[in-house]
Amino acid sequence: MIPLIGKPIYEPEPWSFTGDLTRREKVMDPNFNPPKMVRRVGWLLCMNCQRPHFSDDVGKCRVCFECGGAGGRAYNPPGQKQGPFGYIAFIKDVLEDEPELTTQELWSQASAHFGDRLETTFTGFCNLVCRSRKALGIKAPKNSGGYRHYPEGKTTA
Repeated sequence: MIPLIGKPIYEPEPWSFTGDLTRREKVMDPNFNPPKMVRRVGWLLCMNCQRPHFSDDVGKCRVCFECGGAGGRAYNPPGQKQGPFGYIAFIKDVLEDEPELTTQELWSQASAHFGDRLETTFTGFCNLVCRSRKALGIKAPKNSGGYRHYPEGKTTA
């Protein structure tokens, strides 16, 4: 019996952002004859924060990772404030040192750290914290807050 060996799927490399949101590259599966298109990749605007991000599937991943979707990291054009991608690194660093912190305590630390550059709602921040905890394998402490728990009168930074 001859072993079946599949050919690898061609994944185009992400290209630098030039402002062109119309360019799309095909992801092809050469295991079919003729090769079959699996999906398309390219830059598009996040449906939540409206920043461009590179999506591995422009038909399905329309929200960037920082806003809670499966798309790539949001791009900040020169001159704009720092976007949410800095929040993930901050949350990861803090949770690795102090995994028992609640979401409200993390929000307070992020507000102090980023100051006026904090451009997310508490709900969006909770989503980032939940995803970071899951990625790090850290269980959330009891009463850690969440989507329905807001700090005193604060819905945005």
